[in-house]
Amino acid sequence: VVLVVLLTLGGSGDDLMNALERMQEEPDAGILLAVYPVLGPVAWFWTSFFRRRFDRCSMESLGLPRVHLRRGFLGGFAVGLVAPGVITLLGLATGVYTLAQGDPFAPGEALRTPFERLGLGSLLLFLGGFILQSSTEELVVRGYVQRNMVEWKGPSRNLVWILIVPAVLFSLFHGFNPSYGALPAVNTVLIGVAFGAVVLGSGHIWSVCGLHSGWNFGGACVWSLPLSGLTTR
Repeated sequence: VVLVVLLTLGGSGDDLMNALERMQEEPDAGILLAVYPVLGPVAWFWTSFFRRRFDRCSMESLGLPRVHLRRGFLGGFAVGLVAPGVITLLGLATGVYTLAQGDPFAPGEALRTPFERLGLGSLLLFLGGFILQSSTEELVVRGYVQRNMVEWKGPSRNLVWILIVPAVLFSLFHGFNPSYGALPAVNTVLIGVAFGAVVLGSGHIWSVCGLHSGWNFGGACVWSLPLSGLTTR
């Protein structure tokens, strides 16, 4: 997807490799999120093009009914925001994290409030960035890919294709993130399966857009946890 963005903007393969190398050297979530104001509209355009031109269906058929937008997104966001807090509290209870002064991202070190670490302006920018980033990924993976798996398999409801294939692709999307390895890959597949199940149960992708956004924003900005090896320092 990043390659499509670069080609659309007249970039080259060297531009892509340089961007990936910078992200590996400086694993800051802000670097990644800065790409999404361009990547998001490009991903929407190509998804819409393929859906309308080749599938002969509307974009709404990807699980985008407006009637569920507000309640679905806000409900998912609330759950996603709280979930990393449960992990943080467990870490505090077991001594993995402490409230002492120090590096908030290192095990056994401090957890500072988001306003101490980032400030209101940065928090709002990260919030918008994570919503755009997460919703873009969900549109492509749970919207386009998973929906096409459902339509292809039809009444058989083969969950290997419907849930596992999009989840594996979702994991591969994170392959260039710092600290990506066997365990993070498996964890990302599992969360992808969970997101896919939510879409099957609800019939739309708004809830997982909110859930994904809340999880990323809550974990990285509110609860001071690394996000796929990326930080918000």
